[in-house]
Amino acid sequence: NLRSRIAYTWPLSKHVLSIMAGDTFKQKFYSPHFHNEYWCLSCYKHEESGQIIVCLNLLRLPAALKSIECETQITLQRSATARPVCQLRGVHRMDIQYNNCVKFKVSVADSNALFRSMCSRLLVLQDGSEEHVAVQVQINVTKRNSKRMQTQQTADNSTQILNTYFEDEK
Repeated sequence: NLRSRIAYTWPLSKHVLSIMAGDTFKQKFYSPHFHNEYWCLSCYKHEESGQIIVCLNLLRLPAALKSIECETQITLQRSATARPVCQLRGVHRMDIQYNNCVKFKVSVADSNALFRSMCSRLLVLQDGSEEHVAVQVQINVTKRNSKRMQTQQTADNSTQILNTYFEDEK
């Protein structure tokens, strides 16, 4: 079942950031699927501006839903510091067919600062783990737009679908 509030943290490794920093082919990196495989995150470096692009990808919806409307906040934070590098926000409508990806652009200055700080040295944290960038996403589903089917019984007692129409739910 698709919850109304979803939170997930993707630890983006220093290795991935160093590949991205030198990337000229717009290679995408993907998080594991989360929240019952409804969502995943991806990121890449924009080939012209050098910005980090973080994408929220809707992988599927429950069968009864046509689309959803949601508010999203994405925060990038270095694991070695308590202060976020940047926060990105958006309000969007998502569906599986045409609008299944929302892109959030990290500023050029913040992208360059992340690449410089994360790729210049190896930092091991007190717990023994390697420093990384935590990509934290919070999704608030504000509206669910349902599919409705109009059916009729046929002479042989089977059900015939006449048409599918959509109703918005609050």
